[in-house]
Amino acid sequence: MPRKETGRLDEGKLFDRIHWIVEYGFVVQTSHFRKELREAGADMQDVRHILLDQKTQLLKASYNRQRRSWKYKIEGGDLSDMLLTIVLCLDLKNSRLILITAW
Repeated sequence: MPRKETGRLDEGKLFDRIHWIVEYGFVVQTSHFRKELREAGADMQDVRHILLDQKTQLLKASYNRQRRSWKYKIEGGDLSDMLLTIVLCLDLKNSRLILITAW
């Protein structure tokens, strides 16, 4: 029997957790994320700005049954006010934010 999809955070709680992890936890970049970020012409200062900016919006949440975790697609303006979309997941148990891809 498949496990129930639990643990999805609403937008407010998601950004509360993101802000806390950026300040006190660990932000992990996948190699794919680093490649896509370079191709988008952005850097980690832009990403940090987006992760902490109150104007950043949640676009979509999707559940990965294989990994039993939620992925969140967010979008916000970087330091030069260009829109950047980031896909991430949270490992709350270990205070980690995993950056999966960006464009």
